[in-house]
Amino acid sequence: MSAQQPFRNHIALISILLFSLLVSAQGATGGNRIESGQCPDNAEDTLVYSPFKPYFYWPFFRGTRQRCWVAADCLLEAAGESRKQQFAATALVMGLIPLTLKDIAWPERRLIHVTKRLNWAVEVLVLALGLVPLETGDARETRKRSRENNMLAKRAWAMSRSSIIMVILVCWVGVFASYAGMVIMEIYSKRSALGCTYPATVASWYVVALLPATMHALFAAVRRSKHERRLVQLHLASSDALLAKDVAQVRAEEKKKIVSAVPGADEDWPVQMAWGVYYIAGTLIFTSIMAVTVVELVCWVGLGFAVTGSYKKDEDSLLYVFLPGTIAVNLARAGYSVLLIEAGGDESDDITTQILSLGSLSSSSSVNWSFFVKHSDDIERAKRYNLMVWKLNNGELWVGRDPAPEGHLDAVRLGVFYPRGATLGGSAIVNAAATFLPSDSDWDLFDKDVGDGVWSGRDMRRVFEKIEHNNYLEAGTPGHGFDGWLQTNIADRSLYSVQSPKIKVIEAALRLLGKDPSQVVDYLVSDANYLDERRDKTQGLFALPFHVTKTWKRFSPRDRILATSKETYRNGTLKFLLHLQLHSLTTRVLFSDQKADKKPKAIGVEYLEGPSVYKGDTRYNGTHGRTGRAFARKEVIVAGGTFNSPQILQLSGVGPRALLERHGIPVVVDLPGVGANLQENYELPVVGLAHQSMLDPVDPSAPNCTLGAPGDPCVELWKQGTGPYARAGGNAYCVLLKTNHSSDGERDVLLFSTPGGAFRGFKPSTNQTFSDPPETMSWSTVKMHTQNRAGYVRIQSANPQDVPEINFNHFAEGAETDVGAILDTVSFGRRTFFNTEAPVGPVRPREPPCPAEDIKEDGFCDDATPDKQWIQDQIFGHHPTSSNSVGPDSNPLAVLDTRLRVRGVERLRVVDASAFPRLPGAFPAVATFMLSEKASELVLADAREP
Repeated sequence: MSAQQPFRNHIALISILLFSLLVSAQGATGGNRIESGQCPDNAEDTLVYSPFKPYFYWPFFRGTRQRCWVAADCLLEAAGESRKQQFAATALVMGLIPLTLKDIAWPERRLIHVTKRLNWAVEVLVLALGLVPLETGDARETRKRSRENNMLAKRAWAMSRSSIIMVILVCWVGVFASYAGMVIMEIYSKRSALGCTYPATVASWYVVALLPATMHALFAAVRRSKHERRLVQLHLASSDALLAKDVAQVRAEEKKKIVSAVPGADEDWPVQMAWGVYYIAGTLIFTSIMAVTVVELVCWVGLGFAVTGSYKKDEDSLLYVFLPGTIAVNLARAGYSVLLIEAGGDESDDITTQILSLGSLSSSSSVNWSFFVKHSDDIERAKRYNLMVWKLNNGELWVGRDPAPEGHLDAVRLGVFYPRGATLGGSAIVNAAATFLPSDSDWDLFDKDVGDGVWSGRDMRRVFEKIEHNNYLEAGTPGHGFDGWLQTNIADRSLYSVQSPKIKVIEAALRLLGKDPSQVVDYLVSDANYLDERRDKTQGLFALPFHVTKTWKRFSPRDRILATSKETYRNGTLKFLLHLQLHSLTTRVLFSDQKADKKPKAIGVEYLEGPSVYKGDTRYNGTHGRTGRAFARKEVIVAGGTFNSPQILQLSGVGPRALLERHGIPVVVDLPGVGANLQENYELPVVGLAHQSMLDPVDPSAPNCTLGAPGDPCVELWKQGTGPYARAGGNAYCVLLKTNHSSDGERDVLLFSTPGGAFRGFKPSTNQTFSDPPETMSWSTVKMHTQNRAGYVRIQSANPQDVPEINFNHFAEGAETDVGAILDTVSFGRRTFFNTEAPVGPVRPREPPCPAEDIKEDGFCDDATPDKQWIQDQIFGHHPTSSNSVGPDSNPLAVLDTRLRVRGVERLRVVDASAFPRLPGAFPAVATFMLSEKASELVLADAREP
């Protein structure tokens, strides 16, 4: 069948239908003729034209039944030619008046903007109302257009769903009242020569409108089909160079034709004729249709918005998610509509957020928020911290111990610099991308004292297999996934040269672990995420996996979010209802009116729209942004991270009563655990000096990399999948230890080496220079399963733009265990230095600064006091978790149940690192990805329940 055949079939069908109507109408008219040539009931005293008496038969009205239609037809036949022409002209003019009012005077009032194409049946119903759906393809564009064309929408767009429904009902009543008024006017007013009364019901004229509306929708469907076929032909026939331009031009030219009855667009003549016949017939039946049209238009102003608003509320606002998370993508791919609110922007064009080797450079204000936290309330300890940040008298920042530089006696101590990702993708855009699985016990802890079986280490391995796209193992390797979304990779053997100075130190570590140092490269490429029930208690040297592609491009939730939000069908329509609201700071959760016998219900959020409206953004300039609201029909899911999720809850009235009342925030639920239980890994470098440079020799044939600067040749090579940036960095391996202070018999410390320097914590950009000599060799150590639960996050005011107070309260709890484990780790690091062979070793220990003569063979300081003091003063971390932790009902600090639902309210969850009851492993990134995946399963399961 040719491409034109369906269109011709439609024309034939419509022509037959119109012909049948004309024939039947002619037959009916002929039956009204009187054989004698006399017209019935045409005497002047028979035809009643009284404003007080209906001129058709009423039971209480004395007289003969009116046969107006028969008489009118007979009178028309008997009338002269000029009278007939006058009648036809009047009917035509009266029929065109409503068309003119609707399509010319107020055409924009008929347009209703929808995000995606309406169902065909729904489109017919909407068209029958005289409204025309205009597809925008984007929720924000829908809102923008509706506000532009409807004054009511500017105030009503942010209405709750119940309010939208009320608007729809009121408008429907108004439209029906218009038709009812038309009927009453017809019954009780005088008739003209145009026709007789039609005792219609209220909805009759709307029902009749279904006929032209159906024809309208059919032709619109044909247009879409033809347009899609033309796009396919362009894809097949056009060259790649011209394709994008051609497709864009076609879309621009035919967009108005695809969408039904856009003012100014060429409409098919059968559709124009159908609506013309409809209105002219209405003029013949209802002489007052012109007046009623004006009343209808007033109602349509509100009704058009109500249809658009209800469509957006019901279809585009089923579930709202704050800040990026894989759960947003999963719910969208499951068929739900999701609004993802992100305070930052999309910085995917920033090359430093793509190339993992340049990750340390991705610290610009466009991707990070700058928090300044406390390690404890001990002022003297804070003064001794080497990386304390101060604000000088001249406004500049300075990093160092107390006191501040000379001449700045009034310098303000800001705290410990603690950057967090503040862009689409969150901290996964700026982290080291380590993808090390936590212990099974970290997941089992979710179910402790609950026993509902929702969480377990075994099941979470299934979740990991589900999300992983492994790039370094043979397909089918147990415990790993190869079809998921999360790309993972490790360094290959070519990275490690036996001539590298660091190999000597690693071999020393293997000897201490009882491993064969001759197999060092085999260990360096062995999988740290292998599947074995003994894994969590096994010490050793392993390759450290990263969430990167085969060419070491950072792969994070951002990639999946952007891909999902842009994925389309072949015809160009969006495949998933994932809508991104960037540069929007979530300020609070909105709850329904509280009732004494019911839990408060989360119905949406409030946010500030605008770039850099949070004071944690160094670009903040005092702007307040534009306040907006978004409403959820199913659930509100908070994923703001360990610092901001508790802040959002507290600002919403969910948190410790005393804190909320102190800042004048109405208490929705008294939850003392919101912001409590804050945890982080304890990190500390063990530093020494070797007898030669620890940096690998420079390859004279290698390109001169300039760290992403314009013209960097290594960036161009990376884009081709080769060069220095397309491989792992220097920290691509790890040593896992079980210290003598392990609280559960599991490995509790992870180490990785940093040749040529030491990582002592984060520093903001200043005019200072920090460097280590090239002979520096250090072990970066990460203490897992820390015992301290005394940290907290607390709002400092009711202003959502203010940063919260963050205090980790290091060593306030479990100090003996944690300090003891770190001392064991320092001992191990020093012993690797002592056992490093020449010419690199032995390496001379420098930090912690125990005098060399006091260090014993076992690596411990003869007097442990200096080491303990150094640990407590210089410890740091950058993996915050657990500020909205999961726990049983018996735990007064438990914020979430095992389905991640906030206690005391309905339809509100928290899905981010703040939910962990205990910090998971050494690097929480992959655990957070897994948590989000599991949460997706829980949310979808709950959504299917009646």
